[in-house]
Amino acid sequence: MDISSNKRQEKNSGLQNQGTNYNVVAVLGSQSTGKSTLLNKLFSTCFRIMDSSVRKQTTKGVWLSKSCNANILIMDVEGMDGRERGDDQDFERKSALFALAISDVIIINLWEHQIGLYQGANMGLLKIIFEVNLQLFHKNRSRNEENSLILFVVRDYVGTTPLENLSSILRADLERIWNFLAKPENLENCTIDDFFDLQFTTLSHKMLAPDVFEQDILELQKRFFNPSDPNFVFHSKYYKRVPADGFSVYVKGIWEQIITNKDLDLPTQQQLLAQYRCDEISEIVLQTIEPLIKALEQSMDLEKFLDNLDEEMRKIKILALEIFDKKGSQYYNEIYLRKRSDLINKLHSRMYVLYMTQIGALLKLNIAQFKNIMENGLKKQDQNFSFKDLLDNSRSIVEDEFKTKASKYSIEETDWTFNKELELLGKEIDKIASLLQKEEISSLTTNIEKNFKMQLDEPISLILKNPCDNIWDDVISKYIETTNDFIKVLSRKLSNFDVSQSENEKNQLEFKYKTLYFLKDKIKQEITEDSVFLILRDTFEDKFRFDKNGVPRIWKPNDDINGIYKAVLEDVMFIDLIYGSYPKLERPVEDDCNQKKFWNIISLIKQQQLSNKFKRVADVIYIDAKRSIVATVTRIPLYFYILLLALGWNEVIMKRLNKHIETSTTQSIGSINKIGTEKVKLNIL
Repeated sequence: MDISSNKRQEKNSGLQNQGTNYNVVAVLGSQSTGKSTLLNKLFSTCFRIMDSSVRKQTTKGVWLSKSCNANILIMDVEGMDGRERGDDQDFERKSALFALAISDVIIINLWEHQIGLYQGANMGLLKIIFEVNLQLFHKNRSRNEENSLILFVVRDYVGTTPLENLSSILRADLERIWNFLAKPENLENCTIDDFFDLQFTTLSHKMLAPDVFEQDILELQKRFFNPSDPNFVFHSKYYKRVPADGFSVYVKGIWEQIITNKDLDLPTQQQLLAQYRCDEISEIVLQTIEPLIKALEQSMDLEKFLDNLDEEMRKIKILALEIFDKKGSQYYNEIYLRKRSDLINKLHSRMYVLYMTQIGALLKLNIAQFKNIMENGLKKQDQNFSFKDLLDNSRSIVEDEFKTKASKYSIEETDWTFNKELELLGKEIDKIASLLQKEEISSLTTNIEKNFKMQLDEPISLILKNPCDNIWDDVISKYIETTNDFIKVLSRKLSNFDVSQSENEKNQLEFKYKTLYFLKDKIKQEITEDSVFLILRDTFEDKFRFDKNGVPRIWKPNDDINGIYKAVLEDVMFIDLIYGSYPKLERPVEDDCNQKKFWNIISLIKQQQLSNKFKRVADVIYIDAKRSIVATVTRIPLYFYILLLALGWNEVIMKRLNKHIETSTTQSIGSINKIGTEKVKLNIL
């Protein structure tokens, strides 16, 4: 049986979308009794009919056609008791079983003169029908369930025996056959009426009374085409409830069961059909909605966000179920409902990808939102600022929004949860909060360190540039005082950032380390070989060349220049020793040796070199002082100048007198010249 060919025939016949709005009629009877002719007359079909000149088998096997006037499938079954089959009743049984399994109405075609006979009246055929009926339903059958209609069409009826009498004879024969059947245990007491509805009608002789025959055909057609006819045959209780789009699959399954001689259980076959067709419909539904889901996927990624995702998913789900329900609801209800549930699960699984993509985007947005809220809050710090309060408020805002939206995007009948994503959000919040806390604490400590350096820089410079006996005590005192002040500030501000006591102490300790290294660097910056040399030289010059009052010394032969030199040199060399030492300040080192190594201001070798260099300069200054005394002692004595003045006094007086006379004469001559000039000017005038 070619299922694909049957499907094409279904589509061409227009039955594919009819659901269960169709009926199946099969005709059984002896060979060459006019079964195909009857079907062609009743339903306008085109089954092959026997050539009257050659009486032989015409219909071989089982043929199926559709009525031109209604949604009725007509089954023309090979005739029984044909000489071609002989004693082989296997096909007769299988074809009868097949017809009964898929037909709503079975027409038994027989001649009037055969009634009352066993073989002639097809009683053997009827026995087969009864047996296969029990075979079909013996597993799950109970009384008053689906019945089958058997319509006896008595052919070549001449009217001498009333139809009622003929019906009684046939019914009596049927009941006798039924009573002698071996019935299943649960059906031992059932009657023929529990399984079959029987109808009887007649047709006149086609050849001898053609007009009456045609009229009888028209009357018989009413039973098939006129629902208001009292003898209308297509009642719902006869339906096999196999949707038209699954008919070919159902028929194929039935026939395969029959030809392999397996027990045929119609409810099971209907369930198998329902399972097959519902799976097929489900696949069609999934293929239909896939472009819609992909369109949503294309508009979504971790950077974009669909606020109406839940509405779009609901629309897709409603559309999918409408398509499935329209076709799938026609099949076995239990299977349909189960497959509908499976389809919903598949839809949910497919949409869950969208949901998780949305949750991922929502998670990313909320993480960015949290960071933004925190950063804005940190920019607006005031005296009442609390990092813990800011963190708690920001966390509450973000997590509440995440839970609200994540719940909104879930659709009905799903068990989608976002617990893992919510947990991940919490971890990301903790990570960001920790990072921001560290950044703020780092920025805070950096600013405090900067202010500390600015405040300590100048005082330390002044102390180091004016050396004294307690220079390191002054340095340490100033350092400790400044450090303690800033540690108080640091501790107070750290408490605003929800820092634990141990963390606070750790930050304070790190601050002390940094300030200590700053002090070390500052001391090394101020105390270099060159700076110490200049301080030693300037100090020596100030003390050697100036007295205690700051008056420059004029060395005299009687001055104790050697004593002064030695005293000043000792004082200055003490300064050198001071710079060569180091501050006694607590730090995590094991011993004084490590302390000295830590500070390492001027090494011993450098100190020795510096002392030697300074002593050479001091010696030069000392020698210059000595030379100034020698120069004073070797110059012309004062008494010599007094003696010279006494001996040359007269010459000095005479020289000054002569100079006075010369000056007077010059003045007289100048006056005479002036008088003469004025007289000349008068004469001219």
